[in-house]
Amino acid sequence: MQEAVGTSEAALLGTVQGLTEFFPVSSSGHLVIAGYFLGLRESHLGFDLLLHIATLIAVVFFYRTSIGNILKACAQWATGRGGDQDSLRMAGFILLGSIPTGIIGLFGHDLVVGPMQSPRFVATMLLVTGILLFVVRGLGDQGREIRAMTWKDALLIGIVQGISVIPGISRSGSTIVAALGLGLHPRLAAQYSFLMSIPAVAGATFLEGFQAGYSGISMMSAVVGMLASGLCGLLALSFFVPLVVRGHLYHFSWYLFPVAVITLVLV
Repeated sequence: MQEAVGTSEAALLGTVQGLTEFFPVSSSGHLVIAGYFLGLRESHLGFDLLLHIATLIAVVFFYRTSIGNILKACAQWATGRGGDQDSLRMAGFILLGSIPTGIIGLFGHDLVVGPMQSPRFVATMLLVTGILLFVVRGLGDQGREIRAMTWKDALLIGIVQGISVIPGISRSGSTIVAALGLGLHPRLAAQYSFLMSIPAVAGATFLEGFQAGYSGISMMSAVVGMLASGLCGLLALSFFVPLVVRGHLYHFSWYLFPVAVITLVLV
């Protein structure tokens, strides 16, 4: 029988999810560590899914203009009226990048259990994420825009997104680092990373929803957790995207290194 998730734990876990889903520090890894120190030794898959739905809504709202332009361009293209080329390219790259992510997610999902859910393993992966972020320090505002992006870029970033299913490997951090490493402009790297996360998170939520157990989750805990997750997610996006554009992504490594070391010492 699962331990109940109270409203205070829901608020804390929702805040952790909202901030860490978009900050390059691994939301899944932080949920594992936070759950461990809160005494929630069992996984609450159903509650985690609710928090992910809330952050999914947050990213859709944040990029609502870009998403609207993409949908409009696709509708115009489908009816033979052309459509904005940049928006159509973005739509194609999102679709292309989602293919390797989906394949890795489907066949690698069952591997992300057991030892990979332990705080010690997660802390080790947080160190890896910190190193990745530190590697891209100094990259400024130079880089290719959407018209110079290629199908190879989309596939490689999609593969990286699939690998980030490992707890402790930040999805946003690893995909943005990959995009910057491939020479994309920081603004495009952030936009593509977060737009590409929409089908990935939606697909994972849909598939895992069939397995989710919602016992131990009251309506109040669900509402509190989702509100905290969604609002903190919007706050995190508003703060994080400008940092990426200014080339300050590596600063998050100074947070990850001590968190990982402290966790390794305490668990």
